[in-house]
Amino acid sequence: MAIEKRRGKQREKREKENNLDEVKLLFLISAICRGRSDSTACSKYFPYSHIVLADKTTVNRSVGKCIRPDVCECKQVGFYSAGSFCDICSPINNCDLEYCTTKTDQKCRKCEGLVQDRPGYRAYILSADKRSCEKACSWRPDSRCYPGTCRDELFSNCGCKDGFTGSYCQRITAIPDILYNQVTLTADNGETVDAPGDFGSGSPQPLTWTNIMKPKDLYYSFRSNYYKPSPTRPPFVVDYKVGIIDGRIRFTKYGRNGVQTQTTSCSTISKDNPNQGIFDCTKTIQPTFSVPFQHLERLSFKITTSIGGFVKIKDLERNVYNTYYYTPNSLSREYEIKFDNVPPYHCQTVNNCNKTMLTDIDILKKAENTVYWDHWVDDDSGIAIYELEIFSLKSVGNELMIDKRTFNTKTTLKNQRFNVPLPGVYSVILAVVDKAGNVRLTRRCLIFEDKNHVSTVQNTNLTPTSALPSTNYTWQQKHGPVTIDWENRYVNTKHHNGKYLAGIQDYHGLVSEYDDHYGTRTTKPIDNFQVSANFCKAHI
Repeated sequence: MAIEKRRGKQREKREKENNLDEVKLLFLISAICRGRSDSTACSKYFPYSHIVLADKTTVNRSVGKCIRPDVCECKQVGFYSAGSFCDICSPINNCDLEYCTTKTDQKCRKCEGLVQDRPGYRAYILSADKRSCEKACSWRPDSRCYPGTCRDELFSNCGCKDGFTGSYCQRITAIPDILYNQVTLTADNGETVDAPGDFGSGSPQPLTWTNIMKPKDLYYSFRSNYYKPSPTRPPFVVDYKVGIIDGRIRFTKYGRNGVQTQTTSCSTISKDNPNQGIFDCTKTIQPTFSVPFQHLERLSFKITTSIGGFVKIKDLERNVYNTYYYTPNSLSREYEIKFDNVPPYHCQTVNNCNKTMLTDIDILKKAENTVYWDHWVDDDSGIAIYELEIFSLKSVGNELMIDKRTFNTKTTLKNQRFNVPLPGVYSVILAVVDKAGNVRLTRRCLIFEDKNHVSTVQNTNLTPTSALPSTNYTWQQKHGPVTIDWENRYVNTKHHNGKYLAGIQDYHGLVSEYDDHYGTRTTKPIDNFQVSANFCKAHI
């Protein structure tokens, strides 16, 4: 009896389970979503949105299962159940793959531009709350940052190294150093003028003056340098060169008939081949502008060096290389040469002023003396320096000419103390030099005699010419004046042998109006009667 009762309960349980399965089946067969019960009932196409799977597959159609009337089950990543269909998660900017359970709780599983999930290999970084993708410093054109560093890998934290600026550190603000700059003009005779005055200093500098009116060539030399910063390279930076990319000099002639220019550049460097470190540029060229220069025309020269270069970046997504050029920056220095071929002058030659051209000493009794000068003028470049030279003279034939230089000095003062070593005749020559190198000479002659030695000439006598010749000039018959003749009786041997009174030879470059025509010892010869200028008489 008990067995039959137990069997009846089991039978009843099986019937209930069978009925439940029938109900479930019936429910499944009858589940309708959006009026459809087929396999696409929960599916929807999203033409303006999509998700990107890990294998780079793009998906813009949802797939789901209608499990109850207007209730879809959505297990596809990037989609969620919106009731009667599977809706796509709301997009997150720059996210490839969102996940969500509602329209507003979306989060990102993978940001776009992910090559490897480690620094330097991703274009965007997932935020801590996974609600946004933040731009990383990367290989992409809109997020490169080099030479620079990115704190926390974020492009918004891009910090350019010193000397660079801009959104991508693409603009150079550093300037090159110009360590040395020189221009030399050379004349046919080999004379040169250098500019600027200090090769190692920048501009402005004082004007350079020259009297080389017809330079046959122009020599220029300048040295510049730049040392680039080199931060650690991220994996996508494959090459980086910054340095001197251009060096050039431009000459500009400002002449009476207009302006002419001539430009020449240094070779071997460019934005693709920058010089890193010290760069020298030296060359000799011939002028293409017209020469000779005229008085007061000008020649300027402008030296310019530029920093530039490039960074080469590998696109890790497409496996291609892109080269980006930096916006260059330059430094220029400009100098000027002015031409002057008019020498200085003294006011005596212009308006007969009473100022001292050069002290006229004539006879010097002591070895040490001082000469003075004043009121020399140069209207253009200005007087640069005075050079005083003293030469001993020697006799050649009937003239005195330069023998040895005994004194030489340069000064900006208007007086000079000097010494002469030995008795003799000397030429004191003052050269007045202007800043262009034009020279005006003036000369004064002097005799230095510290002791006067006069002796009688052998076989000569004092001759009383008022006495009778017949008495061998012993007796005078008439009362009255007694006339004595001592011509050729007395002699200063040093004067006579050294021809102290002879004419003095012309000096090259000295024009007559600036020569010694004044005083007792000029350039002209002095007649010598070999007489005594001083005498005493006595009655016996």
